[in-house]
Amino acid sequence: MSQEVTHDVHYENYRSQRLARGGGSNSSSSAAAAAASANTPAAAVDDKDKQLQEKEAELRRMQEMLASMQQQIKQQSQTSLQSLASSVATTDH
Repeated sequence: MSQEVTHDVHYENYRSQRLARGGGSNSSSSAAAAAASANTPAAAVDDKDKQLQEKEAELRRMQEMLASMQQQIKQQSQTSLQSLASSVATTDH
């Protein structure tokens, strides 16, 4: 479980860095298509703003998911520690 979470965290960090640099897997092709379809500079700017807002929203979702996963891990750790403590307490008596 912890390896999966670690892998997910590393992947999301990598992905957010790529998105922040504008290096998504299809960002260059979508940017080229947007530039070709936009007849005016204002339309190109609007499209870029829309793409940026979408990527920011996706980053927020990923950060929320990461925070949720970290909370789950914390709760599982606390539950495991409580279980271990109670089993040690019962074996001591």
